[in-house]
Amino acid sequence: MRLEIVICTHNRSWLLERTLRSVARANAPSGSHLQVTVVANHCTDDTEAMIASLKPEYPFPLRLLREPRAGKSYALNHALTQLKGDFQIYIDDDHRVDTRFLCAIEELIQKHPSYKIFCGRIIPDWDGEEPQWIHSEKYPVYPLPIPHYDLGQGPCEIALDDRLPGGGNLVMAKEVTQQVGQFNENLGPSGHNLGGGEDGDYVRRALSKGYKILYHPAPIQYHWADTERLTLGYLLRKAYSRSRSAAYIQIQQPRLPPRFLFTKLALNLCQLLLPLPLARLRFYLMRSASTAGEITAYTGRYRDAKSERKHG
Repeated sequence: MRLEIVICTHNRSWLLERTLRSVARANAPSGSHLQVTVVANHCTDDTEAMIASLKPEYPFPLRLLREPRAGKSYALNHALTQLKGDFQIYIDDDHRVDTRFLCAIEELIQKHPSYKIFCGRIIPDWDGEEPQWIHSEKYPVYPLPIPHYDLGQGPCEIALDDRLPGGGNLVMAKEVTQQVGQFNENLGPSGHNLGGGEDGDYVRRALSKGYKILYHPAPIQYHWADTERLTLGYLLRKAYSRSRSAAYIQIQQPRLPPRFLFTKLALNLCQLLLPLPLARLRFYLMRSASTAGEITAYTGRYRDAKSERKHG
C-alpha cells in the first residue's frame, strides 16, 4: 500500500520544518510505502531551500510541488493532479504528528476496508502559558483560535449532520478524490488570511456521494498554539471569516439574508451597550462578528448566483 502525505504551505518555512521533522520522528508504517509531498503555495521565503537541505537526511521520499496562484484550494488541486499514493494523508503546515500517527493510520486502513475516508484528533499544542479565559465554559470562545477536534475515546462513523472534520487530519483514498473532484477554489485561505471552508465543503460532497467517514482517536496531530491568535482582533476576524465560509457552503437556495439574522445581530450588539465583564464582552463581540459573517455569506452567495445566471 502506498501512503502519501500532502502538506500545503505558504511562507512559513520554520513551521513547515517543525512539521516535517515530526513526521520523520514518527514510527514508520511496517507494511506501506510512504512519500511526503509539499505544495509550496506562492512561497517567496526560503521554503524550497529548507526542503532541499532536509532531503539528504529525510527517512521518506520528499517531493516539492510549486503552485504560483495564492490560495490553499489551488495548492490542493495541484496536488490532486500529481497524486501517487493509494491513500492521501493531509497535514497542515502548523501541525506536528504523534509518534504513532502513521502506524495508527495504516492499521485503520487495513482493519476497515469498507471505509475510504478516516479522520483523527487535532489537539491544541498548549504549553500552559495561555490565558485561562481561552478555556472558559461559561463564555466559550468560538470558533476556537486554535483548532480542536476530538469526538471522544472510541471510534464512530460521521454523518452529514455531525461535526465534520477539517482538512488538517484527514485521510482519503485516491478513489475518493477521483470521484469527488477538485476543491472549491472560491473557498479556503489565501496567504495567511482567515478564510476557510474548502475542507468542509469537500467532506460534504464526499458524504453526499455515499462515502463513509470513520473517526478514530488514535491518529493524533497537535496544532501549534500561536499566541497571536489569542488577541481580540484575531478572534473577531476569525469569527467573521469562518462563519461566512461555513454559511456559504450550507446555503442551498441563494437568497438575500433572512430577517432573523439582522435581529440576531441587533440583539448581540445591544448586549454591548451594557456594562459587561471582559469575558462576556468578548463573547458578544464574537457572536456579533459571526452573525455579520453569516449575513455576508447570504449576500455573496446571492450575488454569485446572479453572476452565474448572467454568464451561464
